[in-house]
Amino acid sequence: MSKDKLLKAIEDKYKKLGVPLDAMLEGLLWSTPITYWDYIQTDALLGLQIPRTDQPDEMVFIMYHQVNELLFKMILWEIDQVAKIFNKAKDESTGYEPYAKQIAEIFRDNINVLEEVINILFYIAEADGHVSDDEETMIANIAYIFGLSQKQYQSIKESRKTSDKLNPYIVLESQPTDDLKTIRKNYIKLSKEHHPDLLISKGVPVEVINESKNKMRSINAAWDQVQKLKSS
Repeated sequence: MSKDKLLKAIEDKYKKLGVPLDAMLEGLLWSTPITYWDYIQTDALLGLQIPRTDQPDEMVFIMYHQVNELLFKMILWEIDQVAKIFNKAKDESTGYEPYAKQIAEIFRDNINVLEEVINILFYIAEADGHVSDDEETMIANIAYIFGLSQKQYQSIKESRKTSDKLNPYIVLESQPTDDLKTIRKNYIKLSKEHHPDLLISKGVPVEVINESKNKMRSINAAWDQVQKLKSS
């Protein structure tokens, strides 16, 4: 952007706020430029580690948990951004791929978070009572960008249904021809991955916990159905 265009854009911005451009520029002339350290408030951030005892490892404990809290605050922010971009993309049909790739990179070592993001996207899409074909295609593409397998995606999708309508084999990432022992292994694996207590112990955000509870209910309902089907 050229200097003239930049000044015009600034003038238009502050005109809407009722601030004359000359007054704003004069204020800028006398202001002190903000530094990187001021911007992220380094002194305040590093002053929050306050041990309460003389235990030598307490400082490490505090810093470790503060880092986790910051990470999960970022996860909450990411989920909020996903929702905004999803809603915008429903109208524009483009623009979500770069952001999906960014999220995939951030959480590449935490498949549980990526799965719950897909789960939450279905929740958002269901807000108007119906998931359209375009919405489903978009969510499927995001799941692909996240690196989820087709079985993982279909399991998440199927688990959104009520227990009387879901296909238990899809939820448990299995086939009807699989024996009960094989399906039980999948059931145990999925139960461990989505159990709320496990996610709570990792400090996962409440929004993700709530969706994992719904997923867990579907997993249990699917396992109950499979046992009845295999015993009949």
